[in-house]
Amino acid sequence: MSNNDLTRPLRASEVYVQKADGKVISIAYANRAMKVVYRNKAKIISENPLTIRLLKQVEVDYEE
Repeated sequence: MSNNDLTRPLRASEVYVQKADGKVISIAYANRAMKVVYRNKAKIISENPLTIRLLKQVEVDYEE
């Protein structure tokens, strides 16, 4: 998942990842995202499409 096209449809095994302020920053595989949730570093915001929100604010280096 090298490109930053966050508007494309998700595959069955993918989730949206949001920063703490609610902006989508990434698409990740569901198994990796759920590990972050289980470690209490994120929470599930939506189940369809599956979306998690990080609990701490992060910096993103790429331009939009």
